[in-house]
Amino acid sequence: MNKQPLIWFLLAFSVVGALVSWALVNDQKRLYREGKDLPEVLHLVDLAYVDRIDMGELMPGVFQGALERLDENASYLPPGAEPNPNLANEAYRRTGLTVIKRHGYAFALAVAADSPAWRAGVRPGDYLRELDGLTTREMSAYRVRRLLVETESLPVVFLRGEDGEERKAVIEPGRFEPSRLNHVRYADGVHLIQAPNFYPNWAAELRKAIDEAVEAKAELLLDLRNNAMGGEAELVELAALFFGAGPVLARVDAAKQKTLVLNGGKGAYAGTPFYILMDETTSRAAELFGAAAQDREAAVILGAKSLGNATRYQFVPLKNGGFIEIATERAVLNSGRKLTGEGVDPNVDLTAEESAENSEGEILSRALEQVRRAKAKKAA
Repeated sequence: MNKQPLIWFLLAFSVVGALVSWALVNDQKRLYREGKDLPEVLHLVDLAYVDRIDMGELMPGVFQGALERLDENASYLPPGAEPNPNLANEAYRRTGLTVIKRHGYAFALAVAADSPAWRAGVRPGDYLRELDGLTTREMSAYRVRRLLVETESLPVVFLRGEDGEERKAVIEPGRFEPSRLNHVRYADGVHLIQAPNFYPNWAAELRKAIDEAVEAKAELLLDLRNNAMGGEAELVELAALFFGAGPVLARVDAAKQKTLVLNGGKGAYAGTPFYILMDETTSRAAELFGAAAQDREAAVILGAKSLGNATRYQFVPLKNGGFIEIATERAVLNSGRKLTGEGVDPNVDLTAEESAENSEGEILSRALEQVRRAKAKKAA
């Protein structure tokens, strides 16, 4: 059977499905009004399409297309699929990849140093065009992560973000030792703490490093680039170090109900000025912390704009035995500013120099220079 017309049909039909999904979220009356033609469309396609169509094979693509019109990181799980809320963490532990869907394809949001994905040549900002010979354009975000977890030797075709050059490699998944916190002490009174991920006892190590910086009366730069894991527990632990008691931010659901994320007591370093280096590889707990620190003017943000990947996704069961994984809560800062989809604009954009190289090391050098200038100005 010629599959090309089916692809176009799926794309067109996704619009219809998206309207149905949008209406379901907003109003049952609109659901009926916007979706009343759906049975007729399916019936006419079944009757008139030039080739025989298996509706059982067609419908999962229709549902996924509808969800992606709302949010490309939403996923449809067919009947029989078991939802795994820890899939993203498992994919990271096996490959070092934190993956989202972006512009239709799987996107390497962050890549742990010396991980299987890193050794295969994948870097943050790369688009994973194919996995195991299949295009990620037709995969849900959930299916992409499942491939990362379940495939023993994973062929990948990826495009380098900055030049669009196609590369091929094989990721050999396996447990690896994530990078730990790195504390660099410069002789001119600037301390750099690089925290690319969270691991057991990370908060105690961070506290020890900050204690040393404060005792030395050093300017503190906290580098949160390539940190795209962690959840609410890690956010609260960071807030407990740097923020005063009270709400850190709020989670707001579709019914406008707020759930506050609270810091129980005054942090040991609340009121201590510091700098945060972040970019689009900073996500989840690290991004939320940077946004909240900027919102309350506790820190100066350096680097590049983050992606606003701060929505909470949950699995919702369907009557057919399947599930949909959709965004159910967005993050709202104390000022009322929404983070989800907006990202964090840095106070100082270190990528603004178009003619300059924007490598990871160059950005760090510029960040340190900014901190040194501020220190000199303060001392003058």
